[in-house]
Amino acid sequence: MLPSALWLIIPVGEKNKNLSTCEKIWKTLTFHHADRNSLLINFGGGVICDMGGFVASVYKRGIPFINIPTTLMSMADAAIGGKTGINFQNFKNHLGFFCFPEKIYINPDFLKTLPSREYLSGWAEIVKHALISDAGKFSKLPLEIPSHTKIRSYISDSIRFKFKIVEKDIYDTGERKMLNFGHTIGHALESAFLEKNKPISHGLAVATGMICEAWISYQKKMLPAVQFFNISETIQRYFLKINLTREIEKSILTNIYQDKKNCNGKIQCVLLSGIGKPVIDCVITEGEVREALRFYEG
Repeated sequence: MLPSALWLIIPVGEKNKNLSTCEKIWKTLTFHHADRNSLLINFGGGVICDMGGFVASVYKRGIPFINIPTTLMSMADAAIGGKTGINFQNFKNHLGFFCFPEKIYINPDFLKTLPSREYLSGWAEIVKHALISDAGKFSKLPLEIPSHTKIRSYISDSIRFKFKIVEKDIYDTGERKMLNFGHTIGHALESAFLEKNKPISHGLAVATGMICEAWISYQKKMLPAVQFFNISETIQRYFLKINLTREIEKSILTNIYQDKKNCNGKIQCVLLSGIGKPVIDCVITEGEVREALRFYEG
């Protein structure tokens, strides 16, 4: 495949999604005299698509790039929407641009060899899209995660939903924020484990974040009890619980103040007034986050 292309292998994992790795790529592009007519092909999962887009958008003030996602996470979410970024000081996607690929090529056949941990991680974003889009779609989620031979329709639904939202709000200033449901606590949690050099999958972090943020919605009397317990039970049907120590909890409560959705030092996140009814720019307190984590632990 692409015998004339220059291949650069990047180590996997969020711990490598940083400036140091970007610098290695930029040095390679420079050494081989890549110019503004060169094309960067990001062949891999969410880390590669996020970081590759960032690298391309910076190099010589921008070169074109294509995403070829190979994981369920990147097919259903990460490769779509024009967000590029890298982690900085262990904070998720702390540096980045909005920059759209020339093309996105999706082939679910890549999922045949995807490790089960990564497959499960991608399913979290599909669940999220169903949860914030439509009560009917959420109610039709299967009892078990579909195999790679039966996942195509779920990927297609996620892509269509995300594109519909992104088209209305490219730069994430309004309606697009709903796609961040589960990510305020989820990103803070993911960063906490990165700090300990014990990374967890993005999907598992988001699944945990969705339960916690749904719980806060319920406690604020926005989300009916029956719907909250439906959400919690559905997510826990797919995902094992994370062991949250007090040390991790403390780190989450520190990291959450670095979230990109915050405003004037206040924690802002997406809550729910019902299944399929996300509410953006909701101010929550550190105490509410702590209580949500304690609920999850219990």
